[in-house]
Amino acid sequence: MPLGAFLATWPSAIFLLVHLLVFLLASFFAFRGFGAGNDVLGWGFTLLALAQLCYVAYDLEVVVVLLAHGLAELVEVAGLGFLFAGAGLTLAAPKRPEV
Repeated sequence: MPLGAFLATWPSAIFLLVHLLVFLLASFFAFRGFGAGNDVLGWGFTLLALAQLCYVAYDLEVVVVLLAHGLAELVEVAGLGFLFAGAGLTLAAPKRPEV
């Protein structure tokens, strides 16, 4: 029995719900990132939200599994790259004293 075989017994509605919740969270954080003026973080969370939509497309059986998961992983890795870059740029920004 493979390690995650018990997940195959769960209904697909659970996976759909999880991916939709993560999509809503990523969309909220993208909105907050753009609103705070940090476009790199905004785009990172936007890409993570798009990756979740790819997973939803798989859960609804709209696309083939390899296409959906491959595309979702690619978009997710790009989103994580944007998030790390945005966080790094925010932390490395020079702090200028007020005059």
